[in-house]
Order: sequence, then structure tokens, then C-alpha cells
Amino acid sequence: MRKAVFVLTGLLLATAFCNQIHAQSGSFLLNYKSDLPTPQEVEQIKTRKLIIMSARWEADIVDEYKRLKEFAALEEYKDNCASYSKAYTDMIEGYWSLHDTAIVRSYIDIKTMLEAGEKDYVVLAFVQVHGRINNDDKKEFTYTYSYTGDEAANDARPYDPLNYKALVLLPIEALTEFPDDIRKMYLGVAMPHQVPVKSDMIYGIDIMNDIVKRKAANPKFSDNMLKEYAPKLKDYTLAISKDNWESSYLLREAEEWYKLPIEKVEPEKFAELVEFGMPGYAIAFKVGNFTAVILSDTREIAYIQTPMDIPTKKTSQYFNSRDFHKIYEAVTGERVTFKEK
Repeated sequence: MRKAVFVLTGLLLATAFCNQIHAQSGSFLLNYKSDLPTPQEVEQIKTRKLIIMSARWEADIVDEYKRLKEFAALEEYKDNCASYSKAYTDMIEGYWSLHDTAIVRSYIDIKTMLEAGEKDYVVLAFVQVHGRINNDDKKEFTYTYSYTGDEAANDARPYDPLNYKALVLLPIEALTEFPDDIRKMYLGVAMPHQVPVKSDMIYGIDIMNDIVKRKAANPKFSDNMLKEYAPKLKDYTLAISKDNWESSYLLREAEEWYKLPIEKVEPEKFAELVEFGMPGYAIAFKVGNFTAVILSDTREIAYIQTPMDIPTKKTSQYFNSRDFHKIYEAVTGERVTFKEK
């Protein structure tokens, strides 16, 4: 496996029943806060063994098929769930390298291990993130690791910041009160697609790996230092998938704000850059309001948008002038007031 891990603390995961989060602090990739793991948590991530949690059936869906006596459809759903689960577990096993080996287990298996006193594990899961705006106009999140069957339909729609997938990493003992809550999460990376996609998994793994590596090397490393490699972009072409580019937005408009080479590439080439890398290319991701740039050859984070970098009332899956302005600001180190044209 290749190398990777991305971190967050103090979150709460829910079961297939989508229980409410009771506490959340941490991942700027999940809830736009930007705590990084402590040195002690990084050590736990590195030294514990890894379990990849497989997807489970959605209990309500299974019960409904049984109630309607649609047994053929039920078997098809179970088969699709198994294929969905194997798709992402195989990808993670193939590219994760923070740990030498990994085992794939279901939630029931993991809970049994925990009850038997086996605590020397971290758990990696591919989860559905559900959000809502509460009465105080704040976001609240719940999570489920079940397969619902509507992932492909959701991918056909624009990205929804209140309904998306994420890779999350947590200590096994965080499952102690399952399904009531999870009190601790190391890490979470929002995914561009709900159907498992290799380039998504690699992007998440690369971010996780780089943050853990840099935190391990420098215990004082913080979210304020995530852009310390941004000046390296002067030697790179910024590659962006056409999937993340609004068709009416012209390249020359972007170049007014980012005065370095930009290349709009076909999704297939972008996926190759993510998987294999190429000297001189940096790859830029847009997931809702979150923006990240990774150097494809070294797998280092050159830019990550922090929560207040790009205040906006409307989430867009496309790159825009403000994105390019903020990335270039990180490259030059110069504070420039952005004005909409």
C-alpha cells in the first residue's frame, strides 16, 4: 500500500440509523473547522493496525424489500452493496501505505473485536455525511456507513454540501457507544463523488498522508502552515479537470487572478495525474466550498482553503475568480483585497 492519512478530532460518527452528532470540532474538510491531530494522535495513527470498514446494508431498505416480498430486488441490492463496498476497500488497500497491512471487516466484526478487548486499531470508513441547518442557523451533521443505492443518482446532480461522502479515520474505541455516538475522530476528507472513484480515494489518501507526515516531523505544525509549500507553485502548471470548470468561465478570466500557467484537462487526464503524477503539474480539487492543490510529483499539499478564506453564500462545484485569487495570494504571500468585477 502507498502512504496516507488525514486528520481530525472530536467528531462523532453515526450508524446506518444516522444518529445525531453530540460534539464536533476538527476537520475543516467535513465541517469547515481546521484542527489538526495532536502529536499523540499522530503516533496512535502510525503505530496502530488498520481496519477498513466495509459498507453495510441499510436496515430500512432491507425491511422494505421484505415487507413488499420483493426478494429478487433485495438480492440485487445486497449484490450491489457488496460490489460498492469491494470497490472502495480494494482502492484503499491498493494505495494506502501509512500501514504495512490492513484488514477489511464489517461493523459487527469490529464491535466484536472491541468487546474482546482488542483496542490497538484505527478504523477507516467511507461514510455518507448528512447535514442540516438548525434553528440557530448552524450546520449539524450525522453520518452513516451503509449503502443506500442512490449514490449514482446523487452523482448525477450538483455537489450537495449537506449530502456527500467522506473518508474518515477513527480509533476503534470510538465505537464503544455505537450506535449512540462516536466521541472522537482523527480525520475526515470530503469526497467529490458518492460512487467510489479511484482518483477521489487517492486524493484523500494523499492529503491524509501529507498532513500526518508533516505533523509527525514538526509537532508544532498547524493549519496555518498548510500553505507553506504554496510558493513552489511558481514552478508548476495548475491542472484542473473540466468537470470542475464552469463552461462559461474563460481561461483568460482565471489567468487575470492566477498569473501562472493553468491547464483545463479532460477528466481522464486529470485522473492519470492524480494516480501517477507528472513533474511540473499541480492538481487542484474543488469539493463544494473546499479547495485543495497538491503537487502531483511529490504528493505534498501546496494549498488548502481554510474556513474563512472564501466566504460565500452559495456553494459551487466550479472554480471561480475568488479561488484563483486566494491561491495566488498564498503563492506570493501578498495580501490583496479581492473585488468582484
